[in-house]
Amino acid sequence: MKLKKLILYAFIPCTLGACTNWLDVAPDDQVNEETLFSKADGYRNALNGIYKNMAETQLYGKELLYGAVEILGHSYSSGYLALSDNALYNYNYTDKNAKSTIENIWSKAYTAIANCNSLIANAEEADPSIFSDNILEKNLILGEAYALRAFLHFDMLRLFAPSKKVDDQKTYIPYYDKKKSTYEPHLTVDQVLEKVKTDLLKAKDFVAAFDTLDTEHKYRLRTYQRIEGGSYNSLYTPEDLFYAYRGYRMNYYAIVGALARVYSWAGELENAYNAASEIINATSCFNFNSSSAFSSNRKLYEELVFVLSKKNTY
Repeated sequence: MKLKKLILYAFIPCTLGACTNWLDVAPDDQVNEETLFSKADGYRNALNGIYKNMAETQLYGKELLYGAVEILGHSYSSGYLALSDNALYNYNYTDKNAKSTIENIWSKAYTAIANCNSLIANAEEADPSIFSDNILEKNLILGEAYALRAFLHFDMLRLFAPSKKVDDQKTYIPYYDKKKSTYEPHLTVDQVLEKVKTDLLKAKDFVAAFDTLDTEHKYRLRTYQRIEGGSYNSLYTPEDLFYAYRGYRMNYYAIVGALARVYSWAGELENAYNAASEIINATSCFNFNSSSAFSSNRKLYEELVFVLSKKNTY
């Protein structure tokens, strides 16, 4: 099982804001939720908290990057694995270590999805005037939350359901798209894919209004601002860090890239080609290097579409 390498964990400090403030809020406490979402900073912190959770060990901080998925895909020789990883390597899913890893992935992903739903439900009702950029910022937050919800569901589908080529039309995973829902029916592969595509297309429209609005916003998607946070052109460097480092967020091209993955997995190859081409042809933002560049440019920043930050990942 092989994940598309659209995500790299950069070894730099988290620039996404005060994530820990949001994590201190008890999600089941209605009073705290109302307090959190009474101001624009609450929406920002809630969104940043989702990104922070996604970078933890159970998800893209290990298991869905170089951990469980690569063990399942036999990317490593079994002789180099810890004893606790042997069960996964041998597809012994009833082993206690394998079960623990799988349950942690599932639980962490659906917790992040639940937080996306809470953010979406509150943001949809929010008065645009509370945000610094009014409706533009409101829609940006909504778009990123929709995209993250789809992104996470898609990876759960890839892990816990058969591929399209061997789809048996049975039901496999639920798609949670309602706030505080405690039960959703398991759906077929096709049903989940349709919901993923719907969320991503909605997200694309919301985020496009911000990332492709004008020259200033388009400049923020270039490597020196998207990933490196530099001030190549100070005229286009936002003073508000929430609008900076778009590569660490579900930016417009990250959503297009996610659509390319979904279309490819679904067998919609023309749509996948068109989505991938949009990124490849965005030469002002991305430069796909030859392999020789790796020796002096280990992270290949010019190629990165969407990254997460985890400071203690080497």
